[in-house]
Amino acid sequence: MTRRNKIRKALLPRIQPTAKSIKKVAFFAFSTSMIHEPAYNHTLVFDNAVTNIGNAYNTQSGKFIAPNYGLYVFTWTISIWGPSYHTTELLVDNSVVHAVFLNPGNVIDGTVNGTAVVHVTKDRKSLLELALVSINITLLVTVMAVHHLLAGM
Repeated sequence: MTRRNKIRKALLPRIQPTAKSIKKVAFFAFSTSMIHEPAYNHTLVFDNAVTNIGNAYNTQSGKFIAPNYGLYVFTWTISIWGPSYHTTELLVDNSVVHAVFLNPGNVIDGTVNGTAVVHVTKDRKSLLELALVSINITLLVTVMAVHHLLAGM
């Protein structure tokens, strides 16, 4: 080993690989039915999980429980038609972290997307859910060209 390499080796930090395993998580789900006149603060449940690696998303309750501490990315798509409007909120431990609103004014059918990057902790059982907070809404969730979607990773 040359003198230069010895100096370089002495100056560089010794990086040790960690044996800690991280539980992989990813999901993609959509709703298989229409939601007619949901109540205020109605939790949207995406009941058909196409992908649910790690089983962190619950298709019965519509809630996501983070298995690992860290950053998560969530995206959702909501479609409406006619004289409808809506606001959807992404909640973490019952606190709003992001909201999207759509009111096409009875002119056109509409679709809106929301995306949020959220920092959650493992042991606090951080619950993530989408909730409707507008009253006048009929959501289109059928097996057609457009679905309500929720995905996370």
